[in-house]
Amino acid sequence: MGAALVAVAAGRLARIEMPDALRDALREAQRLTRHEARRRQMQYIGRLMRDVDPAPLREALVAVFHQCQPHTVKQPGLQCP
Repeated sequence: MGAALVAVAAGRLARIEMPDALRDALREAQRLTRHEARRRQMQYIGRLMRDVDPAPLREALVAVFHQCQPHTVKQPGLQCP
């Protein structure tokens, strides 16, 4: 689930309810480009997620990805997430 959250655009990520430390870690992971740094950051995100109830995050991810289905995109050229 952490990798899916990292794939969500920053604007959509801001609308998902989560602890600030997790949000900051996700933003940092999006910024990182080096493989080893990104891998370590993903481990850190996994550690933070152990303390968070996954149900609301999972529901928010389903909502984000459901909005991005090709048949629901109203304007051509929009990219999700």
